[in-house]
Amino acid sequence: MLVLEDPSYDNKLDGISCIARKNRSKCYLRLENVGFEYLIELNPLNLTWYQLCDHLATKPVTLLSNVNNINIFARTVKNELYHKYANDTWYVDTKNDYKIIGEVSCVTVNVDGTIICYVRTEQNEILIWNQADDSFQQLQTPNNTISFLTDLYCTSEYDDGITTVVCVATSTDYNVYGMLCHSNGIQCSSWILLSIKTKFQIQLRPLVFFYGNQKRHLGLYAVSTDSEPYICTCQNCTETTNNWNEIWSEWMLLTSVRPLQTLESTFINDQDKLAYIVAITQDDNMAYSTFDGQHHIPRPFLSLSNRVTSY
Repeated sequence: MLVLEDPSYDNKLDGISCIARKNRSKCYLRLENVGFEYLIELNPLNLTWYQLCDHLATKPVTLLSNVNNINIFARTVKNELYHKYANDTWYVDTKNDYKIIGEVSCVTVNVDGTIICYVRTEQNEILIWNQADDSFQQLQTPNNTISFLTDLYCTSEYDDGITTVVCVATSTDYNVYGMLCHSNGIQCSSWILLSIKTKFQIQLRPLVFFYGNQKRHLGLYAVSTDSEPYICTCQNCTETTNNWNEIWSEWMLLTSVRPLQTLESTFINDQDKLAYIVAITQDDNMAYSTFDGQHHIPRPFLSLSNRVTSY
């Protein structure tokens, strides 16, 4: 069982964000109400945890990597957007005059790995923060107001000089919506109602992966109200939205070693070419599943079993 233990604190996991970079997978964890960050090299055979000394009272982090740096984004308890490079200090995005609610979902675009972040404001509008000029701008989509959406998460794909961003969200009536963004992630389609109605409130995490024949597939992972993991898939979803409501599979129940609480992070590991899905379990442990893109059934969720050993 994974135990994040400090003699002075007794806190639950508050968020996990992972990314693969230079054949090594890194995860940042947060503890509830404390703001501690832990860094793990995600190799199940040799887990090493480190407590980072730079604290910030934030909501769960978003972890991104571009060409030369790992970037960390977080929403504070005051609903401000903060950003830092790994091993650097936090700084607030001072040009932000908006109150950010919900999750901060960041992706990389362009060949140079420029980072943009999608955020939701108190006015239920989606804004885009652009790393290039450290500024916010309105999302260019026909229906930018998303008062009916309750969750927002985006992922990106760079292929042949073109970046495609896929965003998914749940709604108050338990439906699933999606949109595609092009032109460096700024020009977006309308929100499209998908045909995979959940019938239960879920948390969504999308992941673009490549099948053996190099066709683009989109995996949509979810956790239901009964704490079970699900997946549905869509072939060539990053190419068109014309028939998004017709080409999704049914939800498929996955297996887990213990009930899940939330899905936290998805990423592709360049070293083993596996998709990793990281989650927090109901008993406050960290679990992960892998998917090789060649089989329809991802591997069961397994628990990580190491303690935080470095302080």
